[in-house]
Amino acid sequence: VDPDSYRANMEKKFSFSLQHRPSSSVQGRGEDKGGGDTNSSRKCVLGVCAKRKKTSSDAMKQILDRLRAYGEFEVVVWGEEIAMDESIDVKDWPICDCLIAFSSSGFNLSRVQEYVKLRKPYCINDVFTQNIFENRMQLYEILEKYGIPTFRHIYADRRNGREVEVKETDDYIMLDGKKMKKPIVEKPFAGDDHNIYIYYSKDKGGGCRKLFQ
Repeated sequence: VDPDSYRANMEKKFSFSLQHRPSSSVQGRGEDKGGGDTNSSRKCVLGVCAKRKKTSSDAMKQILDRLRAYGEFEVVVWGEEIAMDESIDVKDWPICDCLIAFSSSGFNLSRVQEYVKLRKPYCINDVFTQNIFENRMQLYEILEKYGIPTFRHIYADRRNGREVEVKETDDYIMLDGKKMKKPIVEKPFAGDDHNIYIYYSKDKGGGCRKLFQ
C-alpha cells in the first residue's frame, strides 16, 4: 500500500469524525495550552475492543503495528477486563474516533453497542449486525437472501417443540425427507457453540470425528 495514497484516503474517510466530534469526546486531546483547537493535526484514535485472546493474537498485532507505522493513528486496546466488568460504566471506557469490535464467545456485545450509541465512533465493522453470528441458521438465511454461495445444508429445527424425522445410514442422513450424503459436518445453531462433528461414509472409514477450535 502506498503510504501517501493510504493517508489521503484516511484523511478523507475520517475528516468528518475528527473535525466534528462532540467536545466531551476530545476532552484531554486536541487542545493546546492557549486554548487553540489542534484537532486537525492530532492523530486519529483507533479503539480496539474485543477479548484479550483476540486483541493479543499475532494477526491483530501485525495489523495494529502496521497502522501505527503510518504515524496517523493512536491505538487504544481494551479487552474483557473492562468491557465485561459491569461495575465500569461504558461512559468511562476509553474515547476513540473509530472503533474495531467484534463478537466472540462469552463477549457481551450489547455493552459495546451501548458504547457506540453514546460516543458515536466510526465503526470499522458494524457492531449492531454482529448478533447474526450468534445463530448459524439466521446467518445462512441472510447469505441465501443476497445470493451469496454457501455449502448445501439442511436444518434439524426442533424449536418450539417441533419434531424432526431423522434417518441415518452408513452413507447418508435424511432430515424430514431431505437427504444429504456423507461426509457431512454437523454444527449447532448457536454460533458460540463449537461442538462440531464430521460424519464419514462407510467407504471413507465411517464413524465421526469432533473438530477442535
